[in-house]
Amino acid sequence: MRRLLALLMASLLLFATAACGNDSGKTKAADVDLGEKISGLSVSGAFGAEPKVTVEARDQGRQADDAGDLPG
Repeated sequence: MRRLLALLMASLLLFATAACGNDSGKTKAADVDLGEKISGLSVSGAFGAEPKVTVEARDQGRQADDAGDLPG
């Protein structure tokens, strides 16, 4: 009797958790929030390959020191 009750509870729990999703399958890649663009930054490359990152030169007056910190 306990095994039957445990099996019934496990199947009800499995059904309840599987039925809670709302995946209609209608989401498009364009609907995904990619955040804000960073001006002067470009990243390209094929999936699985090392990306090519290009950064446009900006304010030449502020240069980072050897540690990579910009002066305040």
